[in-house]
Amino acid sequence: MENYEINSSTTVTDACVTKFSIQTNGQRGGDSGHGSMTHLVIKDLAGTYMTVQARDTSGKATLDVEAQEITISFGGDAEFRNFCEGINFINNQLKIFRGGN
Repeated sequence: MENYEINSSTTVTDACVTKFSIQTNGQRGGDSGHGSMTHLVIKDLAGTYMTVQARDTSGKATLDVEAQEITISFGGDAEFRNFCEGINFINNQLKIFRGGN
């Protein structure tokens, strides 16, 4: 596997146990062939209920399953930047919902 500048994970324990991992080589000045690669992995370690739905470009469902591990990968610098902005948006919205914590 490729060396990543960031290869980090955390395990969160509540009524379930879930591991969150991120791997990226950062911006590389290109598209998916020459730019960054970023992988977000979410893994059930104990009792985490997760499902995955995916659609193709025509909108047809190609996947709808219960999952133990989910990997979302982005290839390219623009995709890396969009992923970072999107994660910030999601984080901010969830903080508001949780009461700012």
